[in-house]
Amino acid sequence: MKKKGYIIQPTYRKMNGRKVKGWNQFNHSYNIPMLSGAIPADWEIITCIEYFEEIDFDTDADLIILLCMGYDILYAKEIADKFKKRGKTLIFGSHLDEFSEKIMSGSTDSVFHGSAGKREMKCILEDALNGRLKKVYEFGMDLNYPFDYSTIKDIKMPYIQAIMGMGCRNNCDYCCTAGVYKGKYRMRKLEFVINDLIQISKLNRVVAFNDSNIYNNALYLRKLCREITASKIGIKWGGQATIDIGNDDETLSALYESGCRILYVGFESLSRQNLKDMSKNFDPENYRDLIKKIRSHGILVAGYFMFGFDDDTADTFLNTWEFIKDTKITLPLLNVLLPVPGTVVYERLKKQNRLRFPDEKEFGDVRPLYSVPCYKSYFIPNNISREELEMQYLELYRKVSRIPDMLKRSISSNPVDSLKFFIMNYGLRKEYRKMMSETVKS
Repeated sequence: MKKKGYIIQPTYRKMNGRKVKGWNQFNHSYNIPMLSGAIPADWEIITCIEYFEEIDFDTDADLIILLCMGYDILYAKEIADKFKKRGKTLIFGSHLDEFSEKIMSGSTDSVFHGSAGKREMKCILEDALNGRLKKVYEFGMDLNYPFDYSTIKDIKMPYIQAIMGMGCRNNCDYCCTAGVYKGKYRMRKLEFVINDLIQISKLNRVVAFNDSNIYNNALYLRKLCREITASKIGIKWGGQATIDIGNDDETLSALYESGCRILYVGFESLSRQNLKDMSKNFDPENYRDLIKKIRSHGILVAGYFMFGFDDDTADTFLNTWEFIKDTKITLPLLNVLLPVPGTVVYERLKKQNRLRFPDEKEFGDVRPLYSVPCYKSYFIPNNISREELEMQYLELYRKVSRIPDMLKRSISSNPVDSLKFFIMNYGLRKEYRKMMSETVKS
């Protein structure tokens, strides 16, 4: 085998079956730089981010490394099958652990779980060269090396993604991250994060940290923010954090000084019972005050909300709408709960015989496709019918995508930032039209 590899970051399909092409806020641009940075220097590597380019199925590379974030594992399998028909050796980088492994069985020569660092990549590539690939590799979370952002230098993006660490200290029942990491996390050494940000700043001054939770370790986060400020990198950035960061004035001040202007918070539900049922240990009674504290530091708040939990009723949607308006949530991100195999909520609903796809095979037949946003109910809700859940969800989406409401939410102290936030909000309007069009067709 030649020492030539082809690394592919696939796109995913929406519920209408179309592949997502071009920029989308759920693109993951750090995967290719992360893996490319771990490849030994004596390998020739070509890359493909399918959001922006087409996959070359006729490549002369003998080794294919296929990455997948899990939005559409079934589409990743289609890609793998095409390469296998061409006699290529294929390695799949899995992010959904056992479920990914089951789906990809027979379509790939090897699966690796976790993050493959330099040592791990050298090991798996030598095994590939010598024809001794194992079916499964467990690589843990090695992130302490410089990523290679030169691999995306020719792709125009409104922002570039970076990463501080992997995993999350929380262990919420509905969450794919919790399903994989079980409440564990690991932070990168600061020097490598700063190195990445310096690389990125030469390509784009806007950065999105793609960590599941940047507030895993408050001391680490403050140190990183101070390093960013001292290094005078000059970036504006955002990331995902838990709402309890609103109690930490010291960290919020450090965030703002380093260029943080927006935090994405997983509120999920305004029901204390729902949060308790899902092992999310926050009190929704505190949400409003904590949002005010975050905003008082000059940082805006985007919010994730999910619907279909057991305590949800038709009133849930009206309450959520009032909450979004009152708290001035900059970007509301709404989804119907999707019980993903590998999560606690999936197993719970399966035992209760409430799933529309009770096993992995049927999951594949139904093809929920990890659409973002998810507007279909693939389970039987507790206090509301599936039809009512979907109808109320679409009505709420209609409200949040009205032009006057989007304009109000997008206002910030900086006119340029306001325009960027409005463009992000306008994406909700386009999503609503697509969902309504698909609903009418079905």
